[in-house]
Parts: sequence; structure tokens; C-alpha cells
Amino acid sequence: MPAPRRRTIPSGGDTATTSTVSPSRQFAVLLWRARDARNTVDLVAFLQPSSTYRVRVFEAEIQGLTIEVRDLERSKQFYEEVLGFTPGEFYEPTRWQPYNFGDQFFGIREILNSDRRSREDILNFACADVETLWRRVREKTEVIEPLAATPWGSYKFVIADPDGFRIGFVQKR
Repeated sequence: MPAPRRRTIPSGGDTATTSTVSPSRQFAVLLWRARDARNTVDLVAFLQPSSTYRVRVFEAEIQGLTIEVRDLERSKQFYEEVLGFTPGEFYEPTRWQPYNFGDQFFGIREILNSDRRSREDILNFACADVETLWRRVREKTEVIEPLAATPWGSYKFVIADPDGFRIGFVQKR
């Protein structure tokens, strides 16, 4: 079997490793690796050598996320009064309310007759003092996951907003 080949992924210096094996076996390609002080998480694809694969790797950052809500005023009250988010400039033509976090934003947009089927997605926000936030909001909203230590070295809790979106708050230990 040939020695594995290493290539640098352009988005940060992590490496992708491929190896060629006999046609009857799979081979693994490391697509993505995230590291912190204590853990490494790998995303690996297992491929059949008899097929052709195209992988595109590019650099990208999330600029912001917007979720659809059924009642803008009710949701604004939740995000601003319960969670303490600071509103940005409201955009009336699309009924969009942003909340800025440095170069990124989180937004809510009113869509009348919105019929969101899945409520399993979680939007996580990093925060400096998760315990204080937890004490402030735990009695004011539906708790999905109470504050607890995670296996990957953080404290986290998850709550539901008025439309049932799962919102997580995370602090590194």
C-alpha cells in the first residue's frame, strides 16, 4: 500500500490525508479538523476507490443568521428584555430586526403564516458569563437543556424562543 499523501487545506493549515488501497476497500479522507486546548474533532469521509470524487475547499465565515418568527413584537420582547440582546437598526421593508455581535449579526424576520416544521436546530451563542445569564432566564422561558458541563470543555444551556427555536448559550471552561 502506498504511503498516505498529505495536503494542506487552505482554510487554516489543517491537513487532509488520503491513502490508496486495493479496489475492494474503502479509504478515508479527513475533510475538516477542529482543535481546542483539550480535544480534536475530525470530519472524515469513507470513500470507495472505484468512484470519482470532487472536493471543494474554500475559506468562509458566517456573516450572520436570520430566523423567521410569527410575531415580531413578541420575539423582540424575548430577545431584548429576557435575553438582553441590543437591537440594531430595524428594516421595515422586510420586517427584519438585527442584533449585532461584532462583525456578525443574528436577526429575526417576521413572516406571517410561518409554518416551521422542524424545531431541532440549535443556534449557539458564546457568552462570557453563562451562569449569570442562566439564573436570569431559566424561569422566564422553556428550558430544553439545563446548564451543564459538556464533554468538550464548556458550560452550556439551551432554551426555546417564543416560536420554538432552540437557542444555546455556551461558555468555555
